[in-house]
Amino acid sequence: MNNIYLPITEMRKKLFEVTEQAKIPGRIFRITQNGIPSVALISSEELDSLYETLEILSEDPNILKEIKSSKKEFRDKKVVSWNEVKNKYGISNSTPKNSRKNSRKSS
Repeated sequence: MNNIYLPITEMRKKLFEVTEQAKIPGRIFRITQNGIPSVALISSEELDSLYETLEILSEDPNILKEIKSSKKEFRDKKVVSWNEVKNKYGISNSTPKNSRKNSRKSS
């Protein structure tokens, strides 16, 4: 995340510019009053993403353990390639039916 600290007096002067810049993913404006951060400005899309992440994490108490375990397995190279999975389960090389390419409407 890219934190940008901005005094509230500057925010008033540059409101339109700052709101345009806040739309950039990962950019957070922290508005200060008397040098102390008091509020933050992020894009609506970023806020929705944060809420969705919190919702997912709160629904399954074991999800963080599973994520950490998966990261460790990946680091320890305890993974199987997609080609190995296809071979093991006899999956053809055809494109999945729900891929973006096949789901586009033809003109």
